[in-house]
Amino acid sequence: MSNQNANASFKIEKQILTDEIDDPEFLEFAIDNFSELLSYIESGRVNIRVHRDITGLPDEQCGG
Repeated sequence: MSNQNANASFKIEKQILTDEIDDPEFLEFAIDNFSELLSYIESGRVNIRVHRDITGLPDEQCGG
């Protein structure tokens, strides 16, 4: 895939995400982690849980 096609594909996917996700914070997360999310979806994983650290501490300090 050429760089131009990849950019067009990303713009289309971003628009789809924008149309489907009403939560601006989650939309920002999805766009920032697009490649990782896409690899999960491509592998057939459609039920994806997203956990957020609300304490601001790294996982090892939260017991995670």
